[in-house]
Order: sequence, then C-alpha cells, then structure tokens
Amino acid sequence: MLRFDLTANGTTIRREVIAGATTFATMSYIIFVQPTVLGTVGMDPGAVMVATCVASAVATLLMGVLANYPIALAPAMGHTFYFAYGVCLGLGVPWRVALGANCLAGLAFVVLSAVGIRERIVEAIPASLQHAIGAVTAALFLLALFVSPLAQTISSGVAVGETRLYPVVAAPLILIGAFMLAGAGRVRWHEPGDALPAFLCMIMIPFTFSIADGIGFGILAHCLVRLAQRRASELQWLGVLSAVLFVLRYAVRG
Repeated sequence: MLRFDLTANGTTIRREVIAGATTFATMSYIIFVQPTVLGTVGMDPGAVMVATCVASAVATLLMGVLANYPIALAPAMGHTFYFAYGVCLGLGVPWRVALGANCLAGLAFVVLSAVGIRERIVEAIPASLQHAIGAVTAALFLLALFVSPLAQTISSGVAVGETRLYPVVAAPLILIGAFMLAGAGRVRWHEPGDALPAFLCMIMIPFTFSIADGIGFGILAHCLVRLAQRRASELQWLGVLSAVLFVLRYAVRG
C-alpha cells in the first residue's frame, strides 16, 4: 500500500493539490511548444501533443509512486530545440532516425543513472559552470525569439485539428528564459578560479555554436586554473578525464 506520509512531511492533501495544480500551470506551456517545434521537422503536431501529455503524466506518476518525490517530469525544451533545429534541420537527419538515436540515448542514460555514473558526471562539473551554462543558454534562447526560425515558429502557431495555437507559446518561453538568466548572478565573479572558467564557458558556447564545446572549454579552464592556483586537490578525477578527452578530441580532429 502506498504511503506518502503527508503529516510527517509537514504537508496536507489540500496543499499538495494546490502545489500540483500550480506546477501543472507553470509547465503546461510544453503542451503547445512541443508540437510547434517538432512540427517543423515533419512530425504530426497532434500526435506530438498526445505523446507529450502521456509521457509527462506517466513519468510524473512514477516519480511520485516509486521515489515519493513531489517533482513533475516533462520533455526538456533544450533537447527539443536541439533535436529539431540542430539534428534534423541542421544536420539533415530524418526525424525518425533522430528519434531512434534519442531512444538509445535514453536507455544509456538509464544505465548510467542505475550505476551512479550520471551523478558523478554532474558532480564533476563545477557549480560556477553549471550556473554559466544555464545563463548563456537562456540568453541565446531569448535572442532566438527575435530571429528565425524560432520566431517564425512561434508567430505562425501550430494547427491541432481545426484549432491553431498562438499566444500561449511565446510568453512562457520569455519568462522561463528570464528566470534562467539569474544563474549568472550565482557565479562567484570575485573568485578567479570560478570567474575565468565560467566566463570562457559563456562566450565559447555561442562562438562555437555548441553547448558541449562550451562546457568542454569551461572544464578545461577550470582544471588549468586550479593547477595554476596549486589547488589540484580540489579537482575531481572525472573532471580531469573530461578535460583530457576534450583536448584529445580537438587534437584528433586536427
């Protein structure tokens, strides 16, 4: 029998219902954004909307039932934009092939999570870089609202049945991007060991047109700065390994 121990956790059924409704209201924009973006690569907007709702509902239910955490889960918008504009439209990969690759990536993610590697990878990224990544992603996202193809996607709406959805898409995206920018304020800019890697990460993401490359430059800079400060003991082996692999990647590419 399921036990959520609401009283022991200092909450009530009424509070949880209000919290759930509030969470749904803040996340419901994905119901409209997801079909809009994925519709640009040929996917059926109606089918995408149904899949988004079902996947989010099932994932959130499992989070509550299995982990007993009041956390809602839904498709990540950053991945959605990368899937559509980076992989399908940018690289010319058919959406069916890209969707299959995404499924394999999801299975790999489950395996990495089960053995604890995912958590170690996250811990290997310094907090300053995590804040910088969120901030620069939000800045680029807000900028993209005013240029093609995202602006055209939002302004044209998406047809679902006989209904075309418009204004519910743009406002939440702008609001979320603005909130994400707050991460830049959490970087300890007075500390060179945090400021230099964070700044390099933030400028290299747009210059290289790659979030992965920006993170790689940030991790490499973090390792070099810590070595220069004679604080190598603060480095995690997984972070050092990531920096070495990043250098080897560029060396092999010539």
